[in-house]
Amino acid sequence: VNGCTASDAVDVLVNPLPVVNLGPDVTLCAGDQVTLDATTPGATYLWDNGSTAATRTVNATGTYSVDVTVNGCTASDAVDVLVNPLPVVNLGPDVTLCAGDQVTLDATTPGATYLWDNGSTAATRTVNATGTYSVDVTVNGCTASDAVDVLVNPLPVVNLGPDVTLCAGDQVTLDATTPGATYLWDNGSTAATRTVNATGTYSVDVTVNGCTASDAVDVLVNPLPVVNLGPDVTLCAGDQVTLDATTPGATYLWDNGSTAATRTVNATGTYSVDVTVNGCTASDAVDVLVNPLPVVNLGPDVTLCAGDQVTLDATTPGATYLWDNGSTAATRTVNATGTYSVDVTVNGCTASDAVDVLVNPLPVVNLGPDVTLCAGDQVTLDATTPGATYLWDNGSTAATRTVNATGTYSVDVTVNGCTASDAVDVLVNPL
Repeated sequence: VNGCTASDAVDVLVNPLPVVNLGPDVTLCAGDQVTLDATTPGATYLWDNGSTAATRTVNATGTYSVDVTVNGCTASDAVDVLVNPLPVVNLGPDVTLCAGDQVTLDATTPGATYLWDNGSTAATRTVNATGTYSVDVTVNGCTASDAVDVLVNPLPVVNLGPDVTLCAGDQVTLDATTPGATYLWDNGSTAATRTVNATGTYSVDVTVNGCTASDAVDVLVNPLPVVNLGPDVTLCAGDQVTLDATTPGATYLWDNGSTAATRTVNATGTYSVDVTVNGCTASDAVDVLVNPLPVVNLGPDVTLCAGDQVTLDATTPGATYLWDNGSTAATRTVNATGTYSVDVTVNGCTASDAVDVLVNPLPVVNLGPDVTLCAGDQVTLDATTPGATYLWDNGSTAATRTVNATGTYSVDVTVNGCTASDAVDVLVNPL
């Protein structure tokens, strides 16, 4: 100025703006979130919601912006966030099927793509086996899933058995019993079993867990043969009876395995036979009672002595009696030589016994008349008898006895078990 010059200088520092990049706009699915990151070394931050953090997590549709300041210089960025709803996927409630049935699972959603657990990409899937079936459904990049449990119940096993042939008067119980089942017979019955006795075809529906199976059986009723072994029989031991089941065209089976038409028996028991004609069997039985013979024992043969007697005793409880002399008493007293017999009957059965009775005569014993002696004399008493034994009052067993004192002297003489006695008085006078 006016020829005069002065100078000055100033330093100008141009700081760069911070680089702020929140990234591209973001599309989320409902339930997801994103963290927006403005982190810059040495910076401070101010988000549109007043937050001063370096990052911000969001999960709603909107435009999110931030001012980033470094060394007094501020730069901004913003990002749009779009939150798409998840598709609605509903395969329906869990499914119960019966064996042989199937169900179609439907995940159809407009504009969607599909991925099933088996890799299928169709909107629907048909299944017929027990399992858990799941699908991922994607619309606008958002995926939702659903799963359904499928239970395939087996059909109940129903077996009424083979066709049945009955005989008149018989019946058969058809049994469809199955745990947890309900039943419907052709006659409307809802019981597990049904008893029938007439010719016909009988069927039942059995339902378990909603699954139904059926079976049927033919029943044929044939007439019975007529079998009659007669009334019950009472025998005596040692007797027998022939039981006769003869029926034209029949086969036979006795309780002992015999296949004959008749059977001869001699023991107590119940005897039965099955008689079969044209596949139909009838039975009869008869009781055979074999009464034992009464036990009759008159004892061993008897030997008596003349003048004795014996009572023969056939007493048996409940018996009647017939002796050889016509007597009907239980006992009989005899005293003569002979054979004595009796028939004893109990419950119609008779047994006999006999006994021989021998009556021996008494021996003849005679010691003679009474004796008178003089002192110093003696006498010999003589009981001698052929074949005899002797017993004197003093115990002597000799046939004779010599005495010399006043007294009564006696002897027993026994022949063939029979005894006779005699005695003699001896008087000794003094000299």
